[in-house]
Amino acid sequence: MRYSLRRTGIALALALAACAKQSPLPKASFVGIDQGGLTIATGQQIILDATSSTDPSGGPLSFEWTFSKLPAGSRAKIESPHNAKTRFTADVPTTVTEKYVVSLVVRNQYYPSVPALLTIEALDCGANVPQVNSITAAPTSINISTPVLLTAAVDDKDNGAECQASLKNVKQAEKYFWQLTALPAGSKARLRDPAAVLASFLPDVPGTYTATLTVTDSTGRRSDPSTR
Repeated sequence: MRYSLRRTGIALALALAACAKQSPLPKASFVGIDQGGLTIATGQQIILDATSSTDPSGGPLSFEWTFSKLPAGSRAKIESPHNAKTRFTADVPTTVTEKYVVSLVVRNQYYPSVPALLTIEALDCGANVPQVNSITAAPTSINISTPVLLTAAVDDKDNGAECQASLKNVKQAEKYFWQLTALPAGSKARLRDPAAVLASFLPDVPGTYTATLTVTDSTGRRSDPSTR
């Protein structure tokens, strides 16, 4: 009888030792993302997937996504922060000291996990403002009742080779807004197609005409007005 009790005690001790080695805490983890960090373009949407998170007891998990840090000026929000899969959009570029840091905590029936952190750097790509480099009028010598054609040299760094790789070759669409901001006395000149890339007007009296162009890109960022 003593021998049987001794064996039972040993078996129980081994079982307890095995249980002690296994943490009761669930583990939070991200699918397909290096938890050390991620680099994206500003304006890009990030998919967050926590379905690889585990519970040692095999039970169901609940999820909690939050930002532990945001760059200055950001209004980013995590959609459906209690879903296993969710997303957010990086709305401003980051700096060396200010980045997006996403925190994921999962919970089983009894315990929360240690937070899993994901640091995200958003490049200036996607946040560049279009720039009007110059405006050209043709002909250069204005004559009454002769149409004047206005063209512009516009640059957006988001459409350059350096940014297109991170933007997945999606170029910014540019919207033009031309205005005649100064007219000689008595003139009733009006722009034709003020939203066109090429605008024109018909001078009707002698004098100086001033044209202004503003360009807005797909993100709503607007150039400074440029005049000619």
